[in-house]
Amino acid sequence: MSSTLQRLLSHITFGVMYPSLNLYESMNIPVISTTRPLQFYRKTLFNNLPEETLAKELQAQTIIDIGCGLTPFIEDSMYQWCQRQGIDFYAVDPKVKNGFKFGTFDRIKSYATGAKTTPNPNIGGLDKTIASYANDLPLENQSVDIVISCWLIFSWLRSDAILKEVFKEFDRVLKPGGSIRIFPTPDLEQLNRKFPGLATQLESDGYEIKQKFFMTGNLASVPPSFATFFVKPTDITIPGEQ
Repeated sequence: MSSTLQRLLSHITFGVMYPSLNLYESMNIPVISTTRPLQFYRKTLFNNLPEETLAKELQAQTIIDIGCGLTPFIEDSMYQWCQRQGIDFYAVDPKVKNGFKFGTFDRIKSYATGAKTTPNPNIGGLDKTIASYANDLPLENQSVDIVISCWLIFSWLRSDAILKEVFKEFDRVLKPGGSIRIFPTPDLEQLNRKFPGLATQLESDGYEIKQKFFMTGNLASVPPSFATFFVKPTDITIPGEQ
């Protein structure tokens, strides 16, 4: 598929998405919390690596999932899988501590976004969930290897000023050479045009930006759009080191 067609399809996706989200906001409806299975993360953000390979790659790393929604509460999530594998995977959402409802609508959303199990408030293993906003993470400087976020950044969060603040916080907690991985996103040209302040900030900080296009049959889970990878430069002095 040509890059021109990929950009066009991505424009259509966000052209439909943004008015829908604007309607939700105008009606004061809260952010829709969804669930996402391990396979979703593997496909969009981890190069579709086999589970065994992915477990070995992540074993010594720290990952945080920003805007995790109800994902930690499903058995087939990456969060629960990482807990079983002994991988430091933290789920971050301001509603993660007693802020969710677990009703019929949540079950429908789970299956629509690819999960094979429904959210369970009594699932256990939730000690690595963090009730926090993306711009105020209770984490040490340069303590995280990978920041991931799905269906929040560039979807619900669309203010250039807010995104600059959020990415500044990501940069604070991210180790040199670490990455920020986001799905779905518009194409890079549209991102730079829509969020010029953020684009300038990322360029100033020396981030390398790569994109990968996805299109599947499940439009509710993986619509035609890009995954974007922001890689922090490695030539940064860690405080305390010479």
